[in-house]
Amino acid sequence: MKRLALLLAVVLPAAALAASAGPGAKPTSSGPGDDELQKLKAEIAAAKLDRTLSVTRDQARALLPTLKEAQQLRAQIRAERDRRRPEIIRALTGVRDDLLKTGVVSEAGRKALQEARGEAILKQTRGKLRALHLKVRDQLTPEQRQRLRDFSPRPLEPKPEEEIDLEGSEPPGRRGHGKGPGLKRIFKIATSPEFLSLLEARAR
Repeated sequence: MKRLALLLAVVLPAAALAASAGPGAKPTSSGPGDDELQKLKAEIAAAKLDRTLSVTRDQARALLPTLKEAQQLRAQIRAERDRRRPEIIRALTGVRDDLLKTGVVSEAGRKALQEARGEAILKQTRGKLRALHLKVRDQLTPEQRQRLRDFSPRPLEPKPEEEIDLEGSEPPGRRGHGKGPGLKRIFKIATSPEFLSLLEARAR
């Protein structure tokens, strides 16, 4: 059973990645309507975050360079991941073949996957991103950080009975994490073009 679980853990992500990169892969968006929907959701989330924080002009001017730098780093991570996709597919295929033949991943297969993912480069970039994350947090007041705990990017506020696992990204009942989507999701909204345009307006 352990061998089967390990095999599935490797094969299923590999198959999904290969399907998304294959010649017959479907685009993530099925039409203009989906793009419009995502844009509206992003604008709503940005507007709600802007109102939740209600930063001062001085705060906005201090936050803008940090968030724009973070936005660039996030774009670099996405571009690097997309660039390495063919290498990752090849490496994952080798890992799958190792498991099918011997039940274990060979040292060569492990090394190939690590190199294909560019783990050393990504680790360094993510470290810079975490540092910017902390810098942004330190530029907020305790009251603003507290309000973020109850922040929801959803268009409508949930009813009390619906306040469990709002985004489906974290298990309910985690202590110290509030009811919101988590700081990582909030940081993603804060580095979006929609939020940055609102922040620029506050900085004027």
